[in-house]
Amino acid sequence: MKWVLVLTIGVCISYKAQNEENGAVNWLTIKDAQIQNSKIPKPFLIDFYTDWCGWCKHMMRTTYSNPQIAAYINQHFYPVKCNAETKDTIWFNGQRFISSGGGPKAPHQFAIQFMGEQLSYPATLFLAPDYTHPLLSKGYLDEQKIQSFLVFMTEQAWRNTPYAIFESNFNAIFNSKAPSLKKIAPIGDFCVKRGKKKSIILITAPFCNTGFIMGKNLLEDSIIAQKVQQHFRCFEFPITLNDSLIYKKNLYKTTLYNGFPTHQLALALSGNRFSMPALIILDEADTVLDIINYYLPPVYLNFVLTFYGENHYKKMDFNSFMKKKNP
Repeated sequence: MKWVLVLTIGVCISYKAQNEENGAVNWLTIKDAQIQNSKIPKPFLIDFYTDWCGWCKHMMRTTYSNPQIAAYINQHFYPVKCNAETKDTIWFNGQRFISSGGGPKAPHQFAIQFMGEQLSYPATLFLAPDYTHPLLSKGYLDEQKIQSFLVFMTEQAWRNTPYAIFESNFNAIFNSKAPSLKKIAPIGDFCVKRGKKKSIILITAPFCNTGFIMGKNLLEDSIIAQKVQQHFRCFEFPITLNDSLIYKKNLYKTTLYNGFPTHQLALALSGNRFSMPALIILDEADTVLDIINYYLPPVYLNFVLTFYGENHYKKMDFNSFMKKKNP
C-alpha cells in the first residue's frame, strides 16, 4: 500500500508523549487562530475536550503525539483546543458565545453551536478557512481514522463530494493490499504521440493524496477504466516535473509560479487556472474541452467521462446532461 501523506499505517508504535496535555501539536487560542487565518487562510481543526474526559487525554497521548500527524496538522491547519465547559466568553467568526449555565459541567454555547444538544467528547471539528463546510467527528479518532479527515479538508475534497463518499474511496485505495501493476502514461507521451481519441491529463504532485486516489480510480475502477480505454488516452502530469517538453513546437520548462515549482506546460494547457488535482479533458485535436479542479469521486468521474467520451457535450451542457441522468 502506498501512503502519500507521510504517515505510516499498519505499524503499531508507542509514543512517549512530548507533553501529555498537548501532544506534539502546536495548539492556538481561538483568537490567535482567527488572526492568523485572516493573514494566511488555512482550515481550522478544533478539539473539543473536557477536564474529566479520559478518551480526550488518550487522544492527546496517541493521535496528537504521533510526530507525523502532528507535523501535518501544524503545517496545514490552525489547531485549537477548546474546553467545552469553559466559563470564558468566546468570539468566533463575529459571534459571541458564553457558558450555557452556572454548573461546573455546563456545556459552552460554542460547543453546542456545532455539536447540538447531544454532546460527546472528544469531538473534532474541521472548518474551511472561510468558516464554512463544518465537518464534525464525535468520539476518539485514532491515528489511522483521522487521516481521511485531514486530507479531505487540506486538499479541499469537500468542494465536489460529501465526506462519507470520500472516506469510502480513501479507505478502499489506501487500505488495499493488492499490488498496483498499472501506471498512467507519462505526460511526455502526450507530447510526442498523436492519437485518434480524446485525452485526459491528470495534473497532480507527489504530495497530492487526492490526485493519487483519482489516478488509481482511472486505472482500477472497473467501470471508469472501461470508459477510459474506450474513449480516451490518459496521461499523468506531475507539476514538479523537471523535464523540458516540446509541445506543438513550443518548449516548456519548470518555472516558479506563486513561489512554487510548476511546469509551464501545465500552466499553458490549463490557462493558468488549475488547482490540484486537476483533470484536463481534450478532444481529438487536442483542444481543451474542460478543466475540472479538485478531487472527483468515482461516481461523478464516471458521469464526466460519459459526457465527453460519448460526445454529449456537443448537444447540451453538463447540467442538462445530469438532469437527464437524474431526473
